[in-house]
Amino acid sequence: MSKANFDDFGNSSIFLCKYCREFYEKYPLDKDGYHSISSNVKVQQIRCAFSNGIFSSDNWNCATMNKLRKIIKKEGVFWRNDDIGSIGILSVDLDEFCGFLVMLWYKERGQVEQAILLSSERPPALLTLDLALKIIEDYERRHKEFEKAFHSEEVEDK
Repeated sequence: MSKANFDDFGNSSIFLCKYCREFYEKYPLDKDGYHSISSNVKVQQIRCAFSNGIFSSDNWNCATMNKLRKIIKKEGVFWRNDDIGSIGILSVDLDEFCGFLVMLWYKERGQVEQAILLSSERPPALLTLDLALKIIEDYERRHKEFEKAFHSEEVEDK
């Protein structure tokens, strides 16, 4: 985690995960307290889900949680019910944890309400920032390896 000072906007120091920090650097807050994505698109100030290194439901568009949502939609089980919300389940097979990441959120909005680790080997626990980053890194590594293998097969076929 890193400490970010945004005192120009009336905020005291905020702790941000790696991806939230990158978002703030790319889209700093404007004078009205919004992130200006483009000349006609502004979004509310993001709130990192990992201000103390452990998932907190007091978040809004945390960039790490948004990455995990995308991974779940590509590799996990995802179900949306507009009356109840969305659930995503991702199998995790890492040295640090083997089990499932279960996340809940409402529709496609910014807040992730739950991020729980379930395993037959240990009691349920909240997702930590360290494990969230390792899940993302593992996903990105596997996809780079797949792309590399896929492209090398294309070259061999020619």
